[in-house]
Formats: sequence, structure tokens, C-alpha cells
Amino acid sequence: MARPLVTPDTSLESFSHKNTTARASRRPFLTAAGMCTLVLPSNTEYAMAYARIAITLPKDLVAAADRRARELDRSRSRVIAAALRAYLESPPTAQVREAPRPAYGSDPIGSARRAQLERDLARSPAERLRIAEAAARTARAHRAPRGRRHQIIGFDSYDDFYEWKQSHR
Repeated sequence: MARPLVTPDTSLESFSHKNTTARASRRPFLTAAGMCTLVLPSNTEYAMAYARIAITLPKDLVAAADRRARELDRSRSRVIAAALRAYLESPPTAQVREAPRPAYGSDPIGSARRAQLERDLARSPAERLRIAEAAARTARAHRAPRGRRHQIIGFDSYDDFYEWKQSHR
């Protein structure tokens, strides 16, 4: 951050500097040199419109940003904005990407599936339902027997269990 300038009490209109605007406190103060007014130069980048955002960063990164901000005598926001600006101005680096996957239907199995899908979509919904039900019946008929099913049943009380046991003999 720029250090404030202490100038003898003169009109602020006489203070101008490239890329700097002047603000002064309204109350002059007395120093050994006489009556002075505090003039705070501000950078023109703060004249830009800002948006307040919320981001989540690792704690070590925030601590490093705070250390750098103290070293440079700047705010954390200004340090992070400068880092982001430098990142965006640098040329993009080549990133590792996944190999592109083949398009659906480019291999023999995919093309057979696509052809079947097109045939199925050409049928009416009622016809598709009839064919699906027939396929389910065929699958049930050819399925291997399962044996006894295991199930876990919970009861709130022994009475509930006893009632269930009597009804399932």
C-alpha cells in the first residue's frame, strides 16, 4: 500500500500525480513543520467496479496469502486479485485429458445395439410392451431355481413376533 503523504496545508487541487487521485482528511493536524493535511493517494485500480465473492481455499494457502499481503503491505483481496490476474494473463498450459471415447455404434457391438434400438423405436409402445413381457416370461421360465429365500424381519415386541409366527405356520 502506498504510504500517506503529509503535505503542508494547501489546496488539494494542486496535488496531482499520474495514476493517482488524492483524498484528504478534512481536519488538518499540527506537526513540528506546522499545520499539515494528510493526503492518501489511491491507486486507479480501486476505481474499477468490484464484485464480492465467497471462495473456499485450503488453510495453508490462505496463510501464505496473508503472509504475502503483510510483506507487501496490501490487503489479502488485492494479493489474491493480483495472483489471479497473473494466472489469467499467462498462456494456457497443456492439460492431461482422457482419451476420447469412441462414438456410440462405432464398434461391432455398439452398432448392433444401435440397430436394435432403431428397430425398437420404430414399433408402437403397445408392441414394445408386448415384446418386453414375452421376454420376461421367457427369462423366468429359463431361470435356475433359487432355493429358499432368506429375509430379515424386525419386530417391535415379542408379541408382534409371536403373532407373525402363528400366522406363518
